[in-house]
Amino acid sequence: MAPEGKTVESLVFDPKAEQLKKVERRQMIIFGIVILSLFSIAVLYLWNMLLKRQVSKKTEHLKNEIDNHQVTQNKLKFALDKYKTLFASFPHGITVSDKSGNIIETNPVAENLLGISKEEHEQRTIDGENWKIIRTDGTDMPPDEWASVKALKENRTISDCEMGIYRSENDVTWLNVTAAPLPVENHGVVVTYSDITERKLIQDDLYLHKVIVSSVFEPMAVIDKDYNFMLINNSYEDFWDVEKKTSSVNKFLRLWAWINSNQVSNKMLIDAWQVK
Repeated sequence: MAPEGKTVESLVFDPKAEQLKKVERRQMIIFGIVILSLFSIAVLYLWNMLLKRQVSKKTEHLKNEIDNHQVTQNKLKFALDKYKTLFASFPHGITVSDKSGNIIETNPVAENLLGISKEEHEQRTIDGENWKIIRTDGTDMPPDEWASVKALKENRTISDCEMGIYRSENDVTWLNVTAAPLPVENHGVVVTYSDITERKLIQDDLYLHKVIVSSVFEPMAVIDKDYNFMLINNSYEDFWDVEKKTSSVNKFLRLWAWINSNQVSNKMLIDAWQVK
């Protein structure tokens, strides 16, 4: 009698059935492996696509950064070239110092004005003892009064400081100097200066003539081509009882005509001057 729930046929060993079951199990395993492989391939494909997209984005971003960097580099190069051109061609002398007052840069005009080479200039300091500078009255000017030193110490712009600098023992160049703090890392001040030697010599010459004219006891006057008084001395002012700013064409022409007539007395000249 067969156990409960089982038939006689099920208790009998069937090699074909057993073989079929093995085949089915093998097919299921193979099918599972295939499915798993396909799934893995799909995952790998999707992962590869994701990586490609990310790499593409990174590559595009990097390319943009490179392009931007190149644009920035070109702008910086253009700005530097422009700065160098302006620096070299600027009609005034330029000196640049660091925060300690060491001279770190100069332009070609500075060489001509100061009479020293660029190499020697850039070995000096703005307050160095090898500078010999004088005031407009000819007295020595101490470093504390120099525009460059004051601008560096006081951190402010010093404008239109006139000074004379000795290029050699008997050669003085007169300069109009402006210095200002330079708000750039590791920089101190920028100093610009122009040659005013000709103007200074004219001023000194005019002052000398004024002193000479003023010291003459005889009345003396200087007129321009339009018969306006440019300069009169104290004797002239006292003699004619006029102010130094007085200029009258009609009065002068009367005086000039009478003086040239050789028939002029002091009283006649005074009367002519007082005629309106």
